[in-house]
Amino acid sequence: LTLSLSDYNHCGKLSFAPVDLNNVLETLINNYLPLAQSQKKSLTLDIPQPLPIITCDEIKIRQALINLIKNAFEATSEKDSVEVTAHFNEKRVIIAIKDTGKGISEDKRSKIFQPFVTEKESGTGLGLAITQKIAEAHKGSIRVYSKEFIGTKFIISLPIFQK
Repeated sequence: LTLSLSDYNHCGKLSFAPVDLNNVLETLINNYLPLAQSQKKSLTLDIPQPLPIITCDEIKIRQALINLIKNAFEATSEKDSVEVTAHFNEKRVIIAIKDTGKGISEDKRSKIFQPFVTEKESGTGLGLAITQKIAEAHKGSIRVYSKEFIGTKFIISLPIFQK
């Protein structure tokens, strides 16, 4: 909990550098493939066109993406899938993490980005709050779409160029 609180308090402090999100996403997916296989889940990455280099804090963006992928794995069962997709337009890179897990009820969705809100027995309730703070510190955003018993999709939008 102390480490999570420290992460929460410091997630707005960024160290910007040019980052290749293609490599970041490919590495994360490759790191999670053994877990997906052991849990009999499908894990895919779809980047139709190579993403542009963006200026961001790679460690913080990686932390945000790990939080979302980890949550997707925790919300899914055997034979479910986790899909990571990424594309871009002139101004933004959009990364979506979608799962076919248990979904989030409407009343819980409105609170999931608040600190210390969790449904997990061993959770701190800081993962999504940290992820949101990281996205916003990059002048980006995070949205959630979910239907109970169907699945959840988180979308992170990040600017290609920081002003």
